[in-house]
Amino acid sequence: PCIKNASDIDVVWSQFVSWINNNTAFDEVIIIVAYNGEKCDMKWLWKLTQAPFTHLTLPSKIKFFMDPYKVMNHYKTCKLSKKFTKL
Repeated sequence: PCIKNASDIDVVWSQFVSWINNNTAFDEVIIIVAYNGEKCDMKWLWKLTQAPFTHLTLPSKIKFFMDPYKVMNHYKTCKLSKKFTKL
């Protein structure tokens, strides 16, 4: 699909929240995992859901965020860290 023809954020966000609610059990929580997401993806999620005057909210099941890039590079012996790979 072409982004120029995408629905507005209210429609897309509503579909996202519905998908979360329909695909997780009552007692489950969600961890968002975004590679190098701290620098980009999470900033956009914050702007959409936490910034002043926004009307969108994260689904309550989303409890945690993890950036594998940050974790890999924090632990220098990790075989996926910059020391061992060109990721």
